[in-house]
Amino acid sequence: MYLTHNIFYMFIFTFIVNMFILPLLISNSYKDITINMNKIYLSIIFGLLLVISQVYSFDILLKTSSKKDYIIYILLLVLYIYLYRNQMFINDKNILKDIKEKNSSIIQISKSTKTKNPRIKSFYDYINNTLEKQNGFINKII
Repeated sequence: MYLTHNIFYMFIFTFIVNMFILPLLISNSYKDITINMNKIYLSIIFGLLLVISQVYSFDILLKTSSKKDYIIYILLLVLYIYLYRNQMFINDKNILKDIKEKNSSIIQISKSTKTKNPRIKSFYDYINNTLEKQNGFINKII
């Protein structure tokens, strides 16, 4: 029973971190943070990976083998990887939201990187301008 509760809370915590907290840290603007199917799939995949590692830790600690749990969680992991890789149930709007959020993260990285090399600064400016134009275009479509 303790393992089930632990797994549940770990999965929920990981899902929340990947869906909401991590984007706040890596996005250029909170306005660029979206909820889209790609992010949901990735949050579930990360959560399942941590759940599998938690089951493994409990097995080592308790000197047991939870084969049924491994089968269930690995099958769920494979399913969600398949859904993500094949973009199942993802429409154009979801893809554009995902691109916008990823562009925002790249803009944040390029803005926060400190360099004295003028060629790299010029490249960062080019990236920022291009991606900000893309995000503006995406905003018009969405």
